[in-house]
Amino acid sequence: VIITYAKAGFDYNETMKMLEPTLQLAIANQTELAKASELAMYAFTLWGREAGMDVYEMLNKMHLAANLSILDIEDLEHAFSMAGSAASIANISYEEFLALAGGLSMVAAEAGSNVGSLITNILVRGDELERILGHYGIIENGTLSINALLDAMEDASITEEQWAEAFAV
Repeated sequence: VIITYAKAGFDYNETMKMLEPTLQLAIANQTELAKASELAMYAFTLWGREAGMDVYEMLNKMHLAANLSILDIEDLEHAFSMAGSAASIANISYEEFLALAGGLSMVAAEAGSNVGSLITNILVRGDELERILGHYGIIENGTLSINALLDAMEDASITEEQWAEAFAV
């Protein structure tokens, strides 16, 4: 764990502050400490320093996202590694990224895919996706509305077949 944080450029004090919340995340989600440390490293490197969040807050939000959806820690690790950097560069907040990953985990399960692939498709194939999701008001003028996406998922106004079409892009 300490080596993971050192390789990511964290100093001694940052590393020591991250150990306890990382251990708590691992225990709460029944995963390996090494996996929890990689997740903490991804989240804090991509969003934590700039957003001014502390590690406890970030990992608590991660734990809640996993518990409030069918998302598990392995899905979240894949989402971070596949699309975390692009989401951060696209100015998608940490909370929006977690909400998107949580919401898409349900779509991914139905579409037989994974969250990382879905997020990558959103970022890479934007024009096609904009055409399809623009019809539902989820993408307007090239901007993805996370709230509209989550609202559409909640009210079931889009059928499973329509979700499959959108995310098969």
